[in-house]
Amino acid sequence: MALERGSALRESAACALPLVMVHGGLPPQETFSAQRELGRRRPLLAPTLPIGSAAGAARRRRDFASDGEALAGMLAAQAPAGAHLLGVSYGAVSALACAVRAPALVRSLTLVEAPLFALALDVPHVARFVAALERPFDRAVCTRAEASAAFAAFTSPGVGQGPDVGARIAGVMSFVRGARPPAQARFDLQRLRAAGVPALVVSGAHHEALSVVSARLAEQLGAQLLELPGWGHSPQRSPQFNGALVRFLDVVEAGTRMATAGMR
Repeated sequence: MALERGSALRESAACALPLVMVHGGLPPQETFSAQRELGRRRPLLAPTLPIGSAAGAARRRRDFASDGEALAGMLAAQAPAGAHLLGVSYGAVSALACAVRAPALVRSLTLVEAPLFALALDVPHVARFVAALERPFDRAVCTRAEASAAFAAFTSPGVGQGPDVGARIAGVMSFVRGARPPAQARFDLQRLRAAGVPALVVSGAHHEALSVVSARLAEQLGAQLLELPGWGHSPQRSPQFNGALVRFLDVVEAGTRMATAGMR
């Protein structure tokens, strides 16, 4: 099943809850290419953010708060019974913003390599990394060297090679020029935990700052922390990822069915 970009969520054979996949700096088709097989079990939706036309998305600023509002509106209109959210990189921050805004519509959260640096700014090496990373985010003009540094931190093996690497770095330059820095994100995670939204935090175990953030995020959400090394900033490409995600979603949905049966 191809990744969907339209407005409709299709019914799967099992009528499972939909999985909404939220991308970061790379397009959804590339970010979630390894998740296509999940469409055999449930509806998939991979909207292009900012939500709107592809042409509009290229011109508009990426902001995790605006993303969260738009995603919550999309869920209310298209998945009123709720949906699972899978967010990767900047998309994980956007998915969290949606869950905080509309927890009743979010059946579960899977957060992959979430750059929620505010959780660990007290750690010196994290603070230094954020200071270096935010220079290109905070400037109207991002140099190729700055974009290359950001690209090196937020990439996976092999991505920084090949004849199209220049185009990829240009894409990073465009993204960081127009995105709100993720270190500005501040969420009431304890409130989200109290709302009972199950969460899975996934780390690529490739970057010290991101690993610290992932561990703290899992702790504050009361979530399982899954480490999948060898895939850099894209552990969703790991052969182990889809199986782990399916098991997590199955447990969440089984618990929901049991709770519903108990209320009858």
